Amino acid sequence: YTAENVDDELEAAAEAFVEGSTEVDVDNRTVTTSAIFRWYATDFGRTDAEVLGRILRWMPASRGRARAELEGMLSDGRGAVRLAYAPYDWTTNASDSTSDYDVAATRSEYSRLLAGG
Repeated sequence: YTAENVDDELEAAAEAFVEGSTEVDVDNRTVTTSAIFRWYATDFGRTDAEVLGRILRWMPASRGRARAELEGMLSDGRGAVRLAYAPYDWTTNASDSTSDYDVAATRSEYSRLLAGG
């Protein structure tokens, strides 16, 4: 990231994240996205509707159909859109050299670091 372009670079990162982590199911009026949106909910909106609006804003043009479906569900007046969260894939935090990722060990190490140990 660069100081002069940080806002645009963060927007691009958010779009890439939403592109790879969000699915729209019109039949069930459900948007499934990363658990990160639940864990840090207040960073993305006070209500599910606000979070869905943020997701819509970050859904890139390359997801044209999904974007149009989400936009349609949010504006069609047919009721709430359910926000669901996919299980988080902790292996994405493992290095390429980690062949058998140990979730318990990683969580334990993270807890130790948070405790200042």
